[in-house]
Amino acid sequence: MNRFYNFFRKNTLHAGNICRSEEEFHQKLEIECKRSAYNEQAFSLLLLKMNSTRSGQEKTQKLIRKIHNRIRDIDIIGRYDTENIGVIMPYTSENGARGLLQKIMASIMELKKDVAYTIYQYFPDQDNPEKIQRKQL
Repeated sequence: MNRFYNFFRKNTLHAGNICRSEEEFHQKLEIECKRSAYNEQAFSLLLLKMNSTRSGQEKTQKLIRKIHNRIRDIDIIGRYDTENIGVIMPYTSENGARGLLQKIMASIMELKKDVAYTIYQYFPDQDNPEKIQRKQL
């Protein structure tokens, strides 16, 4: 095994390396909307917000690492805005999004009271499949 393996592996799991910036995340979200319209497949977006009274950079990074451990390779983590962390889940139904949320919440028991969440379902419009509709769950 390469002697630098552990060093680089630890750096790749750093929250800054696995969480996309706000600009990158919105670009990925736009791409996913186009892909979803083209394929006529729904996808889900999970937003997690740390309560401002108790949040800290360390807790946010811990949350990002816990999310990263629970998602699939095709899912994308990033900053939705300054307060929210978003997870784009391609080809994921409402039940799949709720299942992932339950797994994440079970893995962050010590942060559970500090995290608020919102789930959105994106799906093609029945009348005009090129347009995407969004529904809060």
